[in-house]
Amino acid sequence: MKKLCIITLFLLLPAWCFAGSLQEKHRSVIAKKNAVVACTDANPVGNCTGFVVCANWETTAEACDPCSEDNSESWDKTIGGTGTITVDYGTALRGLQSLQIVSDGTTSSIAKTFSAQGTLYGVIKVKLADGRPASTNAILTISNDVPAIIYQVSVVAAGNVRVYNGTGFSASTTTLADGDTGARYIWFYVSKGTGADGTMGVAITETRTFTAWEDEDTSGTSTTDAVSVALKDRYSGGVVFDQVLLKITAIGTVCE
Repeated sequence: MKKLCIITLFLLLPAWCFAGSLQEKHRSVIAKKNAVVACTDANPVGNCTGFVVCANWETTAEACDPCSEDNSESWDKTIGGTGTITVDYGTALRGLQSLQIVSDGTTSSIAKTFSAQGTLYGVIKVKLADGRPASTNAILTISNDVPAIIYQVSVVAAGNVRVYNGTGFSASTTTLADGDTGARYIWFYVSKGTGADGTMGVAITETRTFTAWEDEDTSGTSTTDAVSVALKDRYSGGVVFDQVLLKITAIGTVCE
């Protein structure tokens, strides 16, 4: 009987080991499947340390002007013609709410001020109703204290995104589609110069991780500090914004 038990144990041992191996592999696969990209720049509500602007549009109902958004940021609306600005847009790009600006051919915008900065890095998550507008459409502008626009992020008719520093600009090689493009992340940086030597860069990604600049330029003509930012639409027939981030240092992987 002892011999029989030993033989039976010897025969079953490989099966037990194999089953254990399969369970371990299964746990490994599940872990990899559930893993998420670590975020190096967090921006959920209440966690915006180090950001100049950090808006997620999660905390405010529509009836507001100015609108007190996440992290006590105050945004002022300017509505052109029959345009609309919805700060609690329910078809959100992330979370429960996003910002939607729809124009009628005249510019509608929402803006906020911040302390003077000579260099800014930014990322915005956007979805445009028309990624190839008939005319160049500025969707984000940054102004000095005059106030005068010194930097802007614009979508041109060919679908490229341009980042302007005064009259100089860099242009993305990635192009947006005609009509509904789906959500994209637009990354940019701008820095004032002393003449025609200001710098700028641009990139577009479908994910929340920055990869590399698609184009950079050193011919920017802005020489003054930035003190305000505006999100806007005129020719795209509607823009949805989320994760609007500005920082004085480079932004890495943003958090969901």
